[in-house]
This record gives sequence, C-alpha cells and structure tokens, in this order.
Amino acid sequence: MPPAPAFGQIVRPKKEQPTTPPPSGQSNRNSSQSTTRTRSTTRTTTRTRTTRTTRTRQTTNRTRGSYNRSRSSVREDNTPVIEVSFGCNVNDAIIIIEDEEYNVDDSCVLKEGPHLVEIEAEGYEDYSETIEVDEDNNYFYFELEEIPYEYVEPDEVPEPTMPYVEPEEPVVAPPAPAANQDMPEEWVTVKGITFSMVYVQGGTYTRYRLPEVGDLHPGSVPPAHQVTLSSYYIGKNEVTRGLWYAVMNDSVLKDHPKDPMSNISWDDCQSFLVKLNALTGKNFRLPTDAEWEFAARGGVKSRGYAFAGSNNIDEVAWHNGNSEMEFHEVGLKKPNELGIFDMTGSVWEWCSDWSWNWREDVDTSAPLVNPTGPETGKNRVARGGGLLTEDENCCVCRPDPTSPDTSSDELGFRLVLK
Repeated sequence: MPPAPAFGQIVRPKKEQPTTPPPSGQSNRNSSQSTTRTRSTTRTTTRTRTTRTTRTRQTTNRTRGSYNRSRSSVREDNTPVIEVSFGCNVNDAIIIIEDEEYNVDDSCVLKEGPHLVEIEAEGYEDYSETIEVDEDNNYFYFELEEIPYEYVEPDEVPEPTMPYVEPEEPVVAPPAPAANQDMPEEWVTVKGITFSMVYVQGGTYTRYRLPEVGDLHPGSVPPAHQVTLSSYYIGKNEVTRGLWYAVMNDSVLKDHPKDPMSNISWDDCQSFLVKLNALTGKNFRLPTDAEWEFAARGGVKSRGYAFAGSNNIDEVAWHNGNSEMEFHEVGLKKPNELGIFDMTGSVWEWCSDWSWNWREDVDTSAPLVNPTGPETGKNRVARGGGLLTEDENCCVCRPDPTSPDTSSDELGFRLVLK
C-alpha cells in the first residue's frame, strides 16, 4: 500500500472539481454535526494567493466536469485522513485551513475531525466555518456575501464664486452610423456542398463575464475583461460531415452528411483549411477565442444569455441531458440572437488561440483589441460544450484548454472569414 499523503498536502485531480452546490434540500454535512459561522469585514493578516495549475481535458469520449471520488487513508501514526474538495460561489476565493492556502478548484488531505476553514475574496466579506471531516463529509460548498456599499455623506463645501461666462454654442455631433449587423449572409459552394457565413458587426464586450442565471456555476473561468473586435463572418453552422468529405476526400457522403464533423484534432482542422482556401480562393480560418465568445453571446444584439441564444439550454443545444449520446443534424435547435446555430452543445469547437496562463500572462487593466492569444503554449482553446457535456461546462463564458493533437467524438469546429 503506498504511503498516505502528508497532512495538508494539496492533491491535484486529473479532472476539475465541480463547484456546483449540492441540490436543494440536501446537505453535504452530517445533520448531527454542528458548524460555527462567523463573518467580519476586515482581517489583520495578509495572505498570498496560490497559483492554479493548468489542467488538460481527457481526450476520448468523456463527459467534462465529472466528479472525482474522494478517498480516505490512514497515516503512519494510525490517524485517519480524508481527501477533501471544495466549492464556492466566488471563483477567485482563497480557502485557508490551518495556515495552508488553497484555490477553489484544489483538493487537499485533512485529518478526520473538525477543522477551521477561513475564506477570503476581494469585494466579499471574510468567512469562517468549522467543518467536520469524515468519509461521508468530504465535499464542502461555501457561499460568500458581497461587502455592502456604504454611502458617506460628503462634507458641505461652499459653492465658489465664479464670474459669469457667456456659454458657447453647443457642438452638434454627427449622427452615429446605422448598425449594419443585418448585412446579408455570405453563401459559399464547394464541390456541390453549400454553406452560409453570418456577418458579425464589431464591437466591445466583457469576455468571461459570468451570467447571472439562477444556480448556474460554470466553474473556474479566467478574469473578466473588456475586448474590442473588428467585424467578421462566422459559420452559421458547424462544419458538417458532408463538407469535410467533399473537401478532404473529394467524395459525396451519403450517411449523415448534415451531422457535425467530429473526432478531429486541431492539426486536422489546419489541413482542411489549406484545402478549402485553395478551392475557394478565400481566407477561411478558425475563430479566435474572443471572436467565438462574442458571436456566441449574440454580438451587438446580445441579451446576456448563459448559453448561445437562451438561458434554457434545451432550447439551443444538444447536451448530456437530451442528446441520448447521439449526434443530430446541425441547425435543428433555436439559433442565437445573430441567427447562428449550435454554438452551445453538439460538439466542442476548436479556436485558433493557444491557451493562456490567465493568472500570470494577461494584463486586464486595459481593453484588448482583436486579441489572438499567446504566441506559444501547450494547449489550444476549445469552446461551447458537446453532446456529452453537463450544463455548466456549456456556458458561453467558459474556455477549455485542450491538447492540439486530441481527437474525440465531442470535438469539431466552425469557420471564420474576414
């Protein structure tokens, strides 16, 4: 039997721990055990946040966001220890247990018995709670409360005495140009297969902004920040099996030609783009991470939905709750605000970007203009969720770092044209 992990050691799971709270009416703590909660608005100790490690999604036919079973063991001194994981409504919260600090998506090994948990997050009240750890209580979810805004009445300042100045004639600004989001679609035909590209008018939006939808907890996402994009065209549908075979194999596909193409790597997409551009004389490419999210959110017509076109995922997506583990033709669900189909569910969609180390590499103090991601990296970005994916992982705000040589039944792509 391998030695038990050391007390307080951080355990890095192969998969992300869920941050979803337990279902209503259930508790992750024994009802006979008592907990003590206290809150305060200030702390006297300065703590340093730990850096999250990069996680790579499993590469074949697995539902993302699945739970790891917790394990218990016994230390050499016969003291039982339990592997414990956490969830929190604030992704950037720091969890402190006996002077050891953890991120929300970390797990750790603790002795069986009571432990004082303290939680800090910017803009939220400090939180502490005594938890009781045993084999049946190994996942704990915490709700932090925002620090209320306190209005301070300003001191009365006498109005300065200023000489009267004749006001200048107001400057009338020229009228703003009319929005051209309703430009017609661009249709392209390749070897008898016709597909459509939807115009996306450029604009500014908040990338990775969490939606305010009920109890939806999309898990860890990068810090939200402003992004400005130029206009572009994006595929109305994902690349279908029929289009793929027409370009790559010079053949007509008879079986399920309107299903989304899947089981292809990021590198396979590049081979397809080279052939497609040679056939059409155009410059098709994969969308950037920023372009994908802007289009999925509805561009300048966005209504702030959690999924691409609705807060009800069943209206717009094939996912693990309704797909019955089978592919469906593109375009059968409700489109989003721009008339684009299946940006949620169906298949995860490759983006062109390398995945960032968000906590170290991105300066979010100023808006980013047409960002394309870092120049190098280990993983590319995939977006949108697939037919085996749970709801929270299909959210439009959630990127997924994926090795570019990965191919699975849940991986496909759509095109962008500028």
